[in-house]
Amino acid sequence: MTASVTTLIMFSFWAWMFYDCFHRERGHARMTWGLVFISLHFVGALVYLCTRWIPETLLGHNIFIKRRRLQNELDSAISNVRNIGKAYQYVQLGHIHQKMKKSGHALAAYQQALRKEPHNVEALWGSACIDFQLKNWAQAIVSLERLMDVRPDFKYGDVSLAYGHVLFELGDFNLAQQHLEGHLKQWSHPEAALLMAEIQTHQQNTPGACEVLETMIANVQGSPSFHYRKHRQHVVQGQRLLKSLNCRLN
Repeated sequence: MTASVTTLIMFSFWAWMFYDCFHRERGHARMTWGLVFISLHFVGALVYLCTRWIPETLLGHNIFIKRRRLQNELDSAISNVRNIGKAYQYVQLGHIHQKMKKSGHALAAYQQALRKEPHNVEALWGSACIDFQLKNWAQAIVSLERLMDVRPDFKYGDVSLAYGHVLFELGDFNLAQQHLEGHLKQWSHPEAALLMAEIQTHQQNTPGACEVLETMIANVQGSPSFHYRKHRQHVVQGQRLLKSLNCRLN
């Protein structure tokens, strides 16, 4: 009886680690770990626990370890900027400063990258994101317009969405509506539908706002579960706006 229980526990542990590995790893790493699990069985699961699960799941959430990692990445990025100094190195430096929530330093790095490569999409996007976060709408729209000219589909439509959002914040509702109408034909971002509904509300077109919201909510609720979980907060926002507009939710 004891042997059976031990075997069940060992198998459950092996299955748990294997499941975690399947969802965490990608490409060749997943294949390699799969061979480790199959060939070493319980021992392979222990190896995975010690080398992957604990560092990523437990230690990865330790704030001091994260800070140390970021500092190491920052030191390396600064060294690369000094030794190589191309646009790519400045973009990487900007990304790390963003992770460290040093907006001013990140923006300076992106601007330096743009001096070297005026159409560097990563630097344009980084600059736009910082100005967006700081609500510097006039500066953000400059970077976004340049980026729209180069890669309007960058980040799977996030650039286009941000552009529509900035137009809305600047109060140019007609241009924002025109842009978002085109955007929604290409990408089904729930945020874009919420913005469109806000615009319709400003224009006192309540039926139009209700229709946009109802369509968005129905589309998200009918989507795969992972997509619904990702956009559940937008459904909640849409439902609240529907209620405030006295719309009827189908």
